[in-house]
Amino acid sequence: MKYKQLDLWTPASRSSDPSTSHEAEKSINKSGSRNTQCNQIFVVVKDNPGAVSGEVADITGMGMHITSRRLADLKNKGIIFQGQTRTYEKSGRKQVSWWPLFS
Repeated sequence: MKYKQLDLWTPASRSSDPSTSHEAEKSINKSGSRNTQCNQIFVVVKDNPGAVSGEVADITGMGMHITSRRLADLKNKGIIFQGQTRTYEKSGRKQVSWWPLFS
């Protein structure tokens, strides 16, 4: 199923972050990588409501580091929300579940 492309230009670094963080933010925004990653992750959350962070990372193949940052981007933009925690089977640890705010 196709979804409308999301356009996410929210701050990814804090004013207190080192200059390298601001340079990285400019680079990932300018290249379009951040927006592409957010769109891919949104589709996974939309198609798998209630998936935990590790499951989203598994499906996208992006790894937990990138997946966690992009899930936060989507949450901060008001597109997805955190649900209850449940155990991620691969690690045996509890993780937050993710849900789309609109269909």
